[in-house]
Amino acid sequence: MRKLRLRPLLGQGDVFHFATVSAQPGWTAEHEHDFFEFFWVVRGHGRERVNNEERRLFAGGVALVRPTDRHAFRSEKNDGLMFRNLAVLPRVRSTFFARHRGSLEDPWGPAGVPDRRVGVTERGVRRLEAMGAALQSGRRDTAALEHGLLTLALVLEDCRAEPVAGPAWLRAALADTATLREGVGAFVNACGHRHEHVARTCRAVLSRTPRELVNAARLEHAALQLAETDRSVTEVCFDAGFGNLGHFHALFKARFGATPLRWRRRQQRVLP
Repeated sequence: MRKLRLRPLLGQGDVFHFATVSAQPGWTAEHEHDFFEFFWVVRGHGRERVNNEERRLFAGGVALVRPTDRHAFRSEKNDGLMFRNLAVLPRVRSTFFARHRGSLEDPWGPAGVPDRRVGVTERGVRRLEAMGAALQSGRRDTAALEHGLLTLALVLEDCRAEPVAGPAWLRAALADTATLREGVGAFVNACGHRHEHVARTCRAVLSRTPRELVNAARLEHAALQLAETDRSVTEVCFDAGFGNLGHFHALFKARFGATPLRWRRRQQRVLP
């Protein structure tokens, strides 16, 4: 079993390593580490084999890897799987979370906790991307690492605030918001079960149909775009996956209590 070591990757004064990684369709060599790492997927879809079990990798997915975890990964499409990876020495990580004990939960958890593979919100990915840009261009000292680990812990706390019930395949498909927004067909394919079984499970566990779940994901994406960009309502409507502007307006008003334009003005209001 190949074991990756962090020391050779560190420059003078560095306490962590940060990189953007692109994977090819073929499986990488299975390996262990002498460090803790976490990565988030920014593009593409793929598979990860971790401790002899396979997991889906998708944009917005975050994985936390312990030194004893054995894993390998591959891209599922020719356009490539791309993710950003932060690796930190065990003693440095332990010192950080010991200092914040009682206020922050250790994302990796104790050794007995199952491996952590979660999907985060679009807003969470934006926070991770902003943090990653700072780590990529700045110093790799203790202060920068504090920023990275605090961002990770807070993003994951937001995810745990509203846990999704149901079987693992449903939770994974719902976390893959980009695929969910493509429509019911893409969502059912991501679930890996027949449409009838997916629909029945969604109604039993979440009291919602697959179509309602797709529309909810599309509306959340539209709301974020309206709040954080200057794109027109029409552009936002079609980018979110809606094919009819009137239908989008009706659903948006029912969900947020205001038309898209009025909601944007509320979100972007600047105090004098």
